[in-house]
Amino acid sequence: MKYEVVITPGFIEKDAKGEFPHVCTPIIITDRSYDVAMELVEGIENVLKKRFSCRELESVPDICSVLVKKFEFSKNGSKGFVIVKIKKAGKECPPAEGNVCSVFEFERDIECIVDEVEECLER
Repeated sequence: MKYEVVITPGFIEKDAKGEFPHVCTPIIITDRSYDVAMELVEGIENVLKKRFSCRELESVPDICSVLVKKFEFSKNGSKGFVIVKIKKAGKECPPAEGNVCSVFEFERDIECIVDEVEECLER
């Protein structure tokens, strides 16, 4: 079976009425084996933890997701989040929508993905 890794960054906007989450365009890595998908998730998690003060929040996979990790982090007073999923790719689960990303050089490409997460936070 093949899997997609879906990375959904977002930021929290504050105003007088409270906090409101804003989701940026998801980043999709397609057509991966489970082992490679797990390596990608772990790589993204490691880079997030190196760059930001972040904490993992409790999350529950849906019927098409095998794994879901949600992280909350802050930088320069801005609060953000990222949801990283390993999603089944197949007839019963529609493909995720977003920007498709290829991973050729693991460390460099993981850094680029986290750069996009950081750019979302700065909007």
